[in-house]
Amino acid sequence: MGYLRWGIAVAGLALLAGCETDPAGGIRADTRVPAPVRQAFQEAYQPLPFAEVAVRVVSPDPREGVLRTWRLVPCRQGTRICAGSAHGRAGHVTRGVEFWQVSGAYPGRVFYLSPGGDGYMIDGHRELPLAWRAEASVGAFHDETLDK
Repeated sequence: MGYLRWGIAVAGLALLAGCETDPAGGIRADTRVPAPVRQAFQEAYQPLPFAEVAVRVVSPDPREGVLRTWRLVPCRQGTRICAGSAHGRAGHVTRGVEFWQVSGAYPGRVFYLSPGGDGYMIDGHRELPLAWRAEASVGAFHDETLDK
């Protein structure tokens, strides 16, 4: 009788563990809240990148060993994201479940911006933390000398 209870407990735990993985076998980012509910919450209560204006991103630059800012600007009637200004190098923006992915605007860098002002950047093979803020919120704190 003890083996039967043990087997049922192990089977139950195995089934619960299956709920924590996605079809590709990876761990889901957040299994407590369905993605549509999470996105509705983000749109209602957290700042979203590119909702109104350009975005300033600050992150460590491992090439130079300093903090650096990047400017990502909606361009081409809102279909692309450009580097620095509306006339800069055009990149692509894609909205995923957790992040907006911006690639191609700055060569060798891919930005992952999450609602609320954080995210990460892939620089070559390195993953670096970042913070972002809508340009209208930056105001007087912006330093033009940091733009490259």
